[in-house]
Amino acid sequence: MKMSDIFPSKYVKAADLEGRTVTLTIKTLTVEEMLNHASEKERKPVLYFERATKGLVLNRTNAMTIAALYGDESDTWPGKRISIYPTRVKAFGQMQDCIRIREEIPAQPKPQAQAVPVEEQSIDDAEDVVDNPFDA
Repeated sequence: MKMSDIFPSKYVKAADLEGRTVTLTIKTLTVEEMLNHASEKERKPVLYFERATKGLVLNRTNAMTIAALYGDESDTWPGKRISIYPTRVKAFGQMQDCIRIREEIPAQPKPQAQAVPVEEQSIDDAEDVVDNPFDA
């Protein structure tokens, strides 16, 4: 039984990515109150994404990476794409799993091909009617 199933989180964790890089489109940035490592209340920025249920709590490193990509004004970030990936860093005296943001703007997805309606040809059109030479 997975402990992450027993204790679900509303925020994405490195383990949720299962080793993959994931590209997401920013929907909104909020500031939420949560407990820090010292169990003190702290306000932190949280990114939410289109077609994703979990938010990403931004640390300074990730916030500055997005600012370098898209500018310091977070009000302009919605609609922008970022790629996140799991990694390990030394923090609080030991190695920790974490999420980082790639320092490059992801390529835009290719538009999905849409079926183009084809006008059906009809033999009843005026241009298609050929006089029968034998009727004359």
